[in-house]
Amino acid sequence: MPTIATPMTGVMTREKPRLERPVKPVAAKNTLECLIVSSDRSRRESLSRAAAENGWSTVVCADSQTARRMANRIAVKLAIVDMEDPSLAESGGLRELSVELSCAGGPLLVLCGADGDVHQEIWARQLGTWFYLAGMADTEAMALLCSEARQVVEKTSSQQTLPLA
Repeated sequence: MPTIATPMTGVMTREKPRLERPVKPVAAKNTLECLIVSSDRSRRESLSRAAAENGWSTVVCADSQTARRMANRIAVKLAIVDMEDPSLAESGGLRELSVELSCAGGPLLVLCGADGDVHQEIWARQLGTWFYLAGMADTEAMALLCSEARQVVEKTSSQQTLPLA
């Protein structure tokens, strides 16, 4: 921080620089972003912990609108959408978000659906999700899933950067 001397009194002060616009944080080159969407706080925390423990930088959202804004700002490589027990109002938003993420062609999409909801599972599989979970998995299973997702993303990324023979 710059030190500025005041000519009148000779007193040294420190001023915070003022920016006209916020600066986007620069992510490390190897940072893999995981978008987590769940209306349930304890599930958000559990999913975030499982992802972070397996090398993911997590962006956690409580609703589909916030998740959509964040997905437009960052390069999401893994998206975990909790649709197990959303409110009726949020259910449509989560479906729309899932379709948009799937059509984006970038992130691996994991949907956590309601246990026993056959229609939701068929819809999710037709959507082309990478992984569908009927019911919420325990923390250990989610950690394994996040580890596998990281390996898939890293392998896919390394294959895309290799020169053709």
